[in-house]
Amino acid sequence: MVEGSPASEAGLQVGDRIVAVNAAPSVSLALDEVRSLLKGAIGSQVSLSLDRGPVVVLLRDL
Repeated sequence: MVEGSPASEAGLQVGDRIVAVNAAPSVSLALDEVRSLLKGAIGSQVSLSLDRGPVVVLLRDL
């Protein structure tokens, strides 16, 4: 994780697994498909559901 990056500023942590992007499951998607869902124009927002071990975390408006 790059300190100061959008991901770290949003609260993502090393080891987090993205399980949904904008409420759509991402587990069966290829890495390139997930990457395209995460990219957007500057200032655009995305919601992520993360698997952080024994808990699932929902980050909104990243």
